[in-house]
Amino acid sequence: MKFIKIKPSDTSVDHRFQRDLEMSRAEAMALAYDSTLFGVPVVSKRPDGSYFIIDGQHRIAANIKHGLGDVPVMMEVHEGLSEEEEAELFHRLNKTRKGVRALSQFKTRIFYKEPIAKDIEATLKRVGCKVTTSPQQNGVMAVTAIEAAYHKGTLERVMKALASWLDGDPSAFDGKLISAVSAFFMACTDADPEHLASRLEYYAPKKLMALLRRESQITASSRAEAARLVLIDIYNRRTVRTKRVA
Repeated sequence: MKFIKIKPSDTSVDHRFQRDLEMSRAEAMALAYDSTLFGVPVVSKRPDGSYFIIDGQHRIAANIKHGLGDVPVMMEVHEGLSEEEEAELFHRLNKTRKGVRALSQFKTRIFYKEPIAKDIEATLKRVGCKVTTSPQQNGVMAVTAIEAAYHKGTLERVMKALASWLDGDPSAFDGKLISAVSAFFMACTDADPEHLASRLEYYAPKKLMALLRRESQITASSRAEAARLVLIDIYNRRTVRTKRVA
C-alpha cells in the first residue's frame, strides 16, 4: 500500500462487486463540493496499470462532476490484489457503514466467495430462488432477514414455504414475513413447509401481515411469539389431528 496522486478521471469501477452509483447523491455532493471533505479514496492498481475504486466511488464521481476530474488527488493505492481480494477489502471497509445496504454488501460477499454468503446462495438455489436487486419472480431482496434465518437454521424451510405459497411472487419474500415464518419453524421443528404453504393460500401477504400485527398488539407479545401463535393456528386449520403442531 502507498499513497499516490491520481486523476479521478483515470479511475474505474468494477460493477460486479461495487454498489450502484447513486447519481443524485453524487450530484448533491458536487453542488456542495468541499475539498476538505474529500478524504483519501482507496483504489487497487491492477497489473495493466488501471486503477479500480475500492472505497470512495461517490466522492470521486462528485469530484469529476465538479469539473476536477483531471486534477490529481491523493489516493491510497493497493497493488497485487486479486479481484476477489478487492471485493473483500471493499466489504471490510464498508460493512459497518449505514449507507452501504446489506443487499450491496451481499453482492460483494458473493463475488469474493465469502462462505456464509455462498451457502445462503446455494440454499436459495435449491428452492428455486435467488437474491436480486429489484422485485422479480423468485427474487429475494430482504438479505438481512434471510441471513438471520440462515443463522437460526430455518432458511431452507422458510424459503420453500414462501416460494410455494405464491409461486415465487416477490411479495411473499418481505423481510417481516421471512422473520415470522422463521420464528414458526424454530418453534415447530417438525412442521412441513409445503403444508404451511397450502394453508397460507387462503391469505394475501398484506392480510397475513395485518394478522401478525394484530396478534402482537392484542397479546402484547413479541413479533416472534405473535408469528408463532398466528402461524400455528393457520397451519392446524383443516389439518388432521396427527399432523398438527403445537
